[in-house]
Amino acid sequence: MAPEPSSCCKTRQEDLCPELGPGSVDHIITDWPYAIDMDYLEQGQGMNVSRVRAEHDYGENLSNYSIWLRRMYEVLKPKSFCVVWYDNVHWQTIREKAEAVGFRVQRWPLVWIKTSPCLNQMAAKNFTKATEFAIVLSKQNATLIKPQSTNYWSGPRAVTTSNPFAKPKALWQWILSSFALRGDTILDPFAGEGSSTLATIDFGCRPIAFESNENHFNQMNLNVRELYTNLTKGNVEFV
Repeated sequence: MAPEPSSCCKTRQEDLCPELGPGSVDHIITDWPYAIDMDYLEQGQGMNVSRVRAEHDYGENLSNYSIWLRRMYEVLKPKSFCVVWYDNVHWQTIREKAEAVGFRVQRWPLVWIKTSPCLNQMAAKNFTKATEFAIVLSKQNATLIKPQSTNYWSGPRAVTTSNPFAKPKALWQWILSSFALRGDTILDPFAGEGSSTLATIDFGCRPIAFESNENHFNQMNLNVRELYTNLTKGNVEFV
């Protein structure tokens, strides 16, 4: 039996998840705006970031981290987890802001080790970056349902999306497997084209997804509809 259809809502990022009440979701997994210089990425690593440039304003995003963390803490149920992908230069900033709103912060990150080729147009000066990091936050002494022997996952980047920062389904599900039960409500307040949302549905949980970029939002809706259609063999109606 397929999970309930997801809630995919357009909203401004400064009004993070306005429809959600306190303690309304079990866990959060998200790949929020990194507060990094898009020009550096485009020129230094050969990435086409034009589709995501608008939502990655360095100063604005960095100043919003406290607001977003406070709101995420509010909508989580007790003993919940919140996993956020971030740029490693902001580790201490995010840790301090998260602890200020009440989160417990795991003292080491989760690490994605990419097995697909990674570009490095400054290879004469820099080691190639083949990792990404996620900070693990929790409420009220939340405990893992499946202890993990390592804090890293190895695998290739997602190839089913045009978003250059999209995470692969297996990576999202590795994270979910450590704390989420089938039927749990999983929120992604920065859902993009829905890589985490699709992984959540396929994992057997109920996703709630928000996205402010209209192009990403429309593509996410198409992706979610396609997945539910496949899961139910066409026996589903969308409103």
